[in-house]
Amino acid sequence: MTYTPSEEPPPFPLTAVDLATLAQTDEEFIPHTWEELKDILAANDLAAFRRKPSQLARYIKWTVAIKAEYGSTLEYLRQKRLRWAPPTDSKVTPSASSLSMATFRNPVPFADPSDYKILVNDWPYGTTPDITHLVVWLKTPFRVYPTDGSLTPESRCEIESFVRKTFVRRLEHLGEADDRVLWFKNTTDLQSVRALEHFHLFVRGVDPGILMEWTGEA
Repeated sequence: MTYTPSEEPPPFPLTAVDLATLAQTDEEFIPHTWEELKDILAANDLAAFRRKPSQLARYIKWTVAIKAEYGSTLEYLRQKRLRWAPPTDSKVTPSASSLSMATFRNPVPFADPSDYKILVNDWPYGTTPDITHLVVWLKTPFRVYPTDGSLTPESRCEIESFVRKTFVRRLEHLGEADDRVLWFKNTTDLQSVRALEHFHLFVRGVDPGILMEWTGEA
């Protein structure tokens, strides 16, 4: 599948990397390796992440169709993937620059397992086959800087602690567990779903059984 911006307006802003990717064929595309992912994150160059050309084209067209059917990708995610109820006014409170878009039980991120869900990314970045792209969705918003949505040190520590406890420790039997998990949170300008809190992970060399433990999905 291919897509060109002249066909119809894109459902979200396309970056220069997106446009360059759409100009490629899948055969020309070079997937991200683990070392490249680490380099991108070390440089905080999140805009460098790219999807396979056909995958990006499908994602764009899927987003158009989902918005037409559900009104937004948020509503689709909440109803079909996360199966979370819409928020009630009594428990929706603002953080530094965002609102929770689902009713949470505990305002502290990760404090209640029902307030977050781990899913394999339906539209992953283009990586080598040994890498899986996960997303952790939360009902509870993180504290972020209002200028660009980047995490405060407090929020970064909360995520680091959760990632180590949930992912790194689970992979210790494989060896080099610290080098099997990477995480990042997109700044506001790079988020295609902005109204529901989430961050991304890459895990390396993880078998389907462990992925199912985390996600509850086969």
